[in-house]
Amino acid sequence: MPRPLFFSHLFRGHPRSIAYPSTILLVAIAFAVERWAWSQLQIYPFFFFYLAIIISGALFIHGSGYLATALSAGLLTLFLPPIGSIEVTEPRDRFALAMFVAVGLGLSALLDQLRKPCGEPRRRWPVLRRRWPVLRRR
Repeated sequence: MPRPLFFSHLFRGHPRSIAYPSTILLVAIAFAVERWAWSQLQIYPFFFFYLAIIISGALFIHGSGYLATALSAGLLTLFLPPIGSIEVTEPRDRFALAMFVAVGLGLSALLDQLRKPCGEPRRRWPVLRRRWPVLRRR
């Protein structure tokens, strides 16, 4: 049987009761850090939210990255002018927010696809051993 990856326990799907609240917590932490760093960054406040999307998409079940993207996009509207309002009035800010959502959804989809092979070989190992005689010796 093949040896599991060293960090394979991180890539196992956690139950929804852990994954979704943890995703919400990660986005809340990103929001808090962004509020703290806002005076220094003030260009576009996307950086910390990308980290929340990547971490939740890599560690938790399918859908966590998408949830992080949706929550982050909603919270990002508070940072875009007019600040404190959920309405985005500037066309360049709308475009930047649309690009953030597109990249966030793409990252979530990519991380979901990358996580599938981590658990796949263990489930398919008996089938592969039957089909390939070379693998029967191991």
